[in-house]
Amino acid sequence: SYTKAIQPVPGLVVRINGAVLYASLEDNPSAGAFIENLSKASVTVALQEDTGFAKAGTLPWELPRSDEEITSMPGDVILDKEGRIAVCYGQGTGELTCLARLGNTLNEKLPELSADGDITAEFSIEWSE
Repeated sequence: SYTKAIQPVPGLVVRINGAVLYASLEDNPSAGAFIENLSKASVTVALQEDTGFAKAGTLPWELPRSDEEITSMPGDVILDKEGRIAVCYGQGTGELTCLARLGNTLNEKLPELSADGDITAEFSIEWSE
């Protein structure tokens, strides 16, 4: 009998103010580079109000862009026009790169995302089989 090797699959974990959220990754070169960087070490980013629909912050490294004309939804983790990472709590349309999706229950789990003030987000990887 032959056993197929199981490839571990990376999952994005986002920790904000004590909440632990799991994201499904997009299939594009930007998301791939994001995971590659995170596989070396997790990263903590200060997120500030940015656009009226997201909080954004600067990553310690640059990611390639995979821009598409999209409407981001609450829970989307995107690269904004300046190449910063942003977590969306509302809808916004533009040439954006989607990295991952936290799902549409984000605002219920994390009301402080859309509230005034800065927040800190830690991005890391959890491997599953």
